Amino acid sequence: MQQSSEPTAKQRIVEAFSRTVYSLRYVFAGLLTALLLFVIVYLVAAEVRDRRAERSSVIVERIEDDFALWVEQEESADRQTMQIDLLDRIDSLLAQYPRLYSAQRALQLRGRIYYETAAWDQARAAFVELADRFPKSYLAPIALVNAATAMEEAGRYDVAIELLLRITEDFETPEMPAVLFSLGRLNETVGKPDAAVRFYERLLDEYPSSGWTSPAQSRIILLKIDRS
Repeated sequence: MQQSSEPTAKQRIVEAFSRTVYSLRYVFAGLLTALLLFVIVYLVAAEVRDRRAERSSVIVERIEDDFALWVEQEESADRQTMQIDLLDRIDSLLAQYPRLYSAQRALQLRGRIYYETAAWDQARAAFVELADRFPKSYLAPIALVNAATAMEEAGRYDVAIELLLRITEDFETPEMPAVLFSLGRLNETVGKPDAAVRFYERLLDEYPSSGWTSPAQSRIILLKIDRS
């Protein structure tokens, strides 16, 4: 008996698949080319990013070294010249590398320079800018603590309280027990003993093993005695 020359179902599927692949060969080639271009661009961008990070780190480390020398200088014209130079270099770094880690360190340095010279408002502005621009950085809550300290030095206790409250609302930090104690202490300073007690009690409830619990307990006792 003569066998049928009709292709089987399996053969028809294979042939249809082969025709489809062949018809789409230019599409596949285009996709492969696009993928290769993407990989190349990604690798080049990563290399550029790494080099920028390395260059900016070298720059900010030199600024930090010169900052340490500046701190040791006594008041003089040379110290003023060094300060201007440091601030200019910080501004330049921030303009070139505004989103890198070196920019965080530069803003921290700017705040410290103003703090060292008792320029409290400028110090606060620099520290707050760090926290605003890099809210996910571990330096952000530290910067807000520094900003609050500057405001306390300036006698602007309400502003210091606002800055510390921002930490309790927006951040998780190992410094939280100290922040809560400072909020209690500052509320005492501005004549709000009830608020002070609330912060001290929160410290005791949330951080019972902290080294700040003992002074917080002492303050609670004294405040309650004063109100009795």
